[in-house]
Amino acid sequence: MIIEITEQLARHRWLVQMDVWEVGFDSRDEAEAFVRQLKARINAPHAWPANTVTKPLLRQPAGARSDPAVEQRVLADLAR
Repeated sequence: MIIEITEQLARHRWLVQMDVWEVGFDSRDEAEAFVRQLKARINAPHAWPANTVTKPLLRQPAGARSDPAVEQRVLADLAR
């Protein structure tokens, strides 16, 4: 993620840009404090969730189809 601080001269505000998102602040100190907190959270250790997958993910053979009843419901929803 690219994080930058820029000044909006016309409005006398500071923008923190995070890729395509922007957050405005009234002072550079506020913007810098936000960036410090954001970077601390990004860089903090994160534990993997326990038992996220309850059953193994199986690949279907090439050309295999799903349940026909489910396919019909999906197609009906798409037609609406």
